[in-house]
Amino acid sequence: MLVEEIPDVCLYLVRGPPKILTVCFSRIPAARLLREQFRAGPCWELLKPEPSRASHLGGAALKTNPGAVLLKLGFGLSEDALDPDFSWPEEELLRKAKDRVPFCLRVFIYQAKELPASDQTSLLDPYVKVRFCGKKEKTRVHAMTTAPLFYETLEFHEMLPLDVRFGPDIVVQVWDRDVFSSNTPRALLRFPLTKCHVLASEGSKIPSPSWENLTSIGAEPISSQILMSAALIRKRDLSERLGRSECIIPQMRQAWVEITCVGVRQLKAHRLRAPQEPYVRIDVSAPNDRGNCFRTQPSSVPSGRNANFLERKVMAIDMPENPLYAPNLDLRVYDARVGISAGLHKHLLGASSIDLSSKLPWNSEAFVAPQTELFSGSDVWQQEKERNEESHLRTQSELLGSGLSQWTIKYPGDAGLQFRERLDSNHEDDYDEFECDVEHLELERYSPDALGSMPGDSGTGAFDPMILSGLPMIHEDVIFREKQIQFAEKFPLDEDITPFPEMINASSTSTEYSTLLGSQASYKLSELPISFPSQWAAAEYIEGREWWTKQGGRELENHLKTKPFETYKLFRGKFHPNASKSTLRCVGVFKGILRVLETNPSCEKEPFFPLQILSSAIYSASVHNTRL
Repeated sequence: MLVEEIPDVCLYLVRGPPKILTVCFSRIPAARLLREQFRAGPCWELLKPEPSRASHLGGAALKTNPGAVLLKLGFGLSEDALDPDFSWPEEELLRKAKDRVPFCLRVFIYQAKELPASDQTSLLDPYVKVRFCGKKEKTRVHAMTTAPLFYETLEFHEMLPLDVRFGPDIVVQVWDRDVFSSNTPRALLRFPLTKCHVLASEGSKIPSPSWENLTSIGAEPISSQILMSAALIRKRDLSERLGRSECIIPQMRQAWVEITCVGVRQLKAHRLRAPQEPYVRIDVSAPNDRGNCFRTQPSSVPSGRNANFLERKVMAIDMPENPLYAPNLDLRVYDARVGISAGLHKHLLGASSIDLSSKLPWNSEAFVAPQTELFSGSDVWQQEKERNEESHLRTQSELLGSGLSQWTIKYPGDAGLQFRERLDSNHEDDYDEFECDVEHLELERYSPDALGSMPGDSGTGAFDPMILSGLPMIHEDVIFREKQIQFAEKFPLDEDITPFPEMINASSTSTEYSTLLGSQASYKLSELPISFPSQWAAAEYIEGREWWTKQGGRELENHLKTKPFETYKLFRGKFHPNASKSTLRCVGVFKGILRVLETNPSCEKEPFFPLQILSSAIYSASVHNTRL
C-alpha cells in the first residue's frame, strides 16, 4: 500500500452551538505522521481560513492569519497504539505544559530583503511587529525600501514552560505604514520557541542570526526573507530587571562603492505617457542612518525609453566584515518631466534592490568580479547550472532522509507502507526576457589580468580600430581571403594596382576590366578583384551574418558570453500572492557596473571602465545590400 493512497488528517476549528460553523482548518499530511507514528512530540499546526465560508458567514477572512493549534498527533496501526513503546503519559504531558517559570525573550531583528510591494510604486515603508503571549513590540519605520536595515532588539518578559516545546510561537509580521489609510500587514513568520537559544546569563554571547523565509499573511510562500535570531534568559522572578541588551550591529570596515551608470533600457510608459527625461537615484543603506546616496542628471539621449547617463560616482560607506550582513543597494528611476499632468511630482518609473553580498571582495565564497558574469547559453553557464541542479537534488535527498527512490518504515508494527520521493526534475530556470536565445559568439572570456594586455580594449565589446587584427577572423572571411590570394597569383597585376582593393571606382568601364583580366572576352564577377563574394545571395555568405537581424536587432552585447555590463530589472506595481491579481511587473532594465572596493578607486591611475568610449562620435558605416 502506498502512502499516497491514505487520506490526510484534517483538523477543523468550529464555533457553536446551537449552529455549528467552520471557522478555519488545518490539513496534516498522512506521510509526515506515518514516518513518526506515535513518537512525534507536540508541535504547532498552522490554521488556514475556510475558502467556502466568508467572514460575514462566520468564517475567518481570507486575508487574515487565523493562528495555530498546539497538538501531539499519532497515526498508525491500532495494535501499535497498545504497544508500551508508543504509550503516551498524559499526566506528565499536561504537567510539562502547565509548569511555568519566568523567562526573558529577546528577539534580534537585523534586516529583511525582497519584501512584497504594497502599492503601485513597488515599494513600501516597512516595520516589524513581533507578537508573543498576547503582547506586541515593533521596530521603527523605514521609508521607501524593500530591504530595510533594522538592527533592533525587542524584549518580552513572560511565564513559559520549562519544556519549550509546549511554549507559544513567536509571530513576526512585516507591516507597511500608510499615511492616509490604515497600516497593512505584508509578510508573516512563525518562529518556534524551540529554535531559541537558552542563554546561561544576560551577558552571554548573542546567537548568530539566520535568514528565515517569510510567507504572506495567508501563509502562502513568497520570496521574502528576514535575518533574525532569538534567545531565552531564565529569570529568578518575573519582576527581575535585566541589563540592556548589547548592540547587535556587526563589525564594520571602511569601503568604497563605485557605481558606473551607463543608462536604462526599454522603459515602459507610466500612466499612458512615455518616459521623457529619466534619472536614477541610488541609496546604499548602513546601520544608524550612516548610508549614502546620489542621483544622476536627467537624460533623454538618445530617447527617454533608452536614456544614457554615462556617469561615475564613488561613495565612501561602512560595510560589514561578515558578508551575511551585507546590505542591499536601492535603485530607483524617476521621470524629471514637469507639466500640467505631471505637476512638480516626480513619477517613479521603476525600482530595484541589489544584493551586495556577491560584490564584497572579502567574500571568498560568493564574490563575483565585475565583467565576469555569463549570459545564459554559454558552456560555462550551462556547467554551473548543472552543478546547481545536482546540489539541489542532493539537498532534497538529504532532507527526505536517504538518497534512495523509495524506502520502508523500520519501526515496530510496520504495515509495509512505502514512501516515494518526488523530486521535480523538470524545473526550468526563468529566462530573462531581455536576453536573446541565440547561438553565442565564440569570443574569449576576458579576465581582469588580460584586460591590460590589449591596449584600448576594456572588455566591453567597443574596440579601437587598430586592435581589430588581434581578434579571430570570421570563417567566411578566411575562405574569401584565400580566394583573393589565389586570384592574385593566377592573374598577376601591375605594380601600381593594389592586389586587394577595397573598392573599384564606379566609373570604371568594361574595357578597363578586360585590360585587367587579360585577353578574356568575357568574365565573371568572381574574376574581379572586388571585396565581395561572387554570389551576393549565396547561403554560405549570409549564414552567420543575419542572426542578429533575425533576433530582432537588439543590443549586440546580449549575444556575448561574458557580460560587459551588469543589468538589473526594474519593477513597478503591487505584489499579490495570487499571480492573476498581482500588478508587479518588469518595466525596464538598468545597465551599469557596481563595484565594492577596499581602497578608494578615485586614486586609480585609470578608471575601471573608460566612459569616454561610449560618448557620441561620428562613425562611417559600410552597408552591403545583398538582397532586394
